[in-house]
Amino acid sequence: MPDFNDATKLGSGKEMVDRLTNLIAIFENPALDFSKNRADGDDILGDAYEYLMRHFATESGKSKGQFYTPAEVSRIMAQIIGIRDASTSNATTVYDPTCGSGSLLLKVGDAASARVTLYGQAALDRLAAELESAAAELAELEEEEGGEEGIFAELEKVNRANVSARLREARAIYNTNDEAGAEADVLDKWLALSNREAELKKQLRDAEAELDAKAYARYPKLTGAEIKTLVVDDKWLAALAAAIHGEMDRISQALTQRVRELAERYETPMPQQVNRVAELEARVNAHLAKMGFAR
Repeated sequence: MPDFNDATKLGSGKEMVDRLTNLIAIFENPALDFSKNRADGDDILGDAYEYLMRHFATESGKSKGQFYTPAEVSRIMAQIIGIRDASTSNATTVYDPTCGSGSLLLKVGDAASARVTLYGQAALDRLAAELESAAAELAELEEEEGGEEGIFAELEKVNRANVSARLREARAIYNTNDEAGAEADVLDKWLALSNREAELKKQLRDAEAELDAKAYARYPKLTGAEIKTLVVDDKWLAALAAAIHGEMDRISQALTQRVRELAERYETPMPQQVNRVAELEARVNAHLAKMGFAR
């Protein structure tokens, strides 16, 4: 990491402050905005992009494919639905059942000939909310009945097989034991919640798989120019520009903070510091003289 307090490289005092201030001004120069640059298949960009994505994914504990939603996938999906050639108006609605960041909706909006109305993942959000609710209710039920006197206490593990087996035992004595009837109700509720959770998970997987299949079907039909635009312009350069701007912001913040620290440190000129030290020294000597320790 760079040392912004290295006097051998940055000088000292006002020289250091001026040099760091100039560095900040350099990084804030609009001419360093590379977001609009374009490259024609430069392999160096590809290598740099792969390195950055792998690094960022590793740092965030994810795989490269999970780290972000590729822009080219959104563009491909926009082409699949044929929004560019469709007759659209402000009343036309576009819905993405599995969008996360809204990338696909934005690409569709850009490709449409009119300002279409965009709807995100309303249905997916509803399913996700139901799934979260079912999972939370299931966890709450297991916590309530998982104590020493709870219904799940005798189960080695709370799963479908053990709960179903225990439910059969409870139903066998349901007509003669009210406690067994209450236990059967709890076990029935657990199974219902578990089934609902599994069903919702399957619906979400199916929706994602359907979109993936459409995207994969489009890949073989892409032209060379489309591939270059998707991979180089929308993927590599966008990622590199975002990474560069992020690093510039980080360095600018570090430099700004360092300049503030240096400004506070050197706020008082050296002559004033010398005078202050002399004044304090005189006061100390006066006290020592009164105490009989005159120098």
